[in-house]
Amino acid sequence: LQAASGMSGLPMATATREIISVWNNTVASFAPSLRIVTYEATQTETRNALYKAILSGDEKEIARIEAKFADQKEIDAALRKALRENDPRIKEAAEAADTGKGAVYSRIVGEMVKEGHFERKIIVGAIAAELEKIKKDNEKQQSGK
Repeated sequence: LQAASGMSGLPMATATREIISVWNNTVASFAPSLRIVTYEATQTETRNALYKAILSGDEKEIARIEAKFADQKEIDAALRKALRENDPRIKEAAEAADTGKGAVYSRIVGEMVKEGHFERKIIVGAIAAELEKIKKDNEKQQSGK
């Protein structure tokens, strides 16, 4: 349709959008690999979509989004980052670890593992990355004085 639009000069963008929408909501709902993607999501959008799909327990959506990553290592990295961006408990646990409050750290990790959405290694990795950021920020502050 876009080629026809270019040759005829008639605007076909709306018709194209409607046809893609109908296709994606009918045929592609039964065969997700046939979905027509009109834009590529950013890494942040993909990461957040995976995080939300995991929280909702939507296995089909999780599989669809995970297929966009090269390997499990990339998926794990995306989940660690999504946790840091979306779950305030990660920062709370990192601050607890930084100030020697091991009981708070353990409680938070235990709660998150018990929820069953994310593996312990992902949670601990997200906290470790946040703790590293806190330490770097503290070093910058102290060197700036």
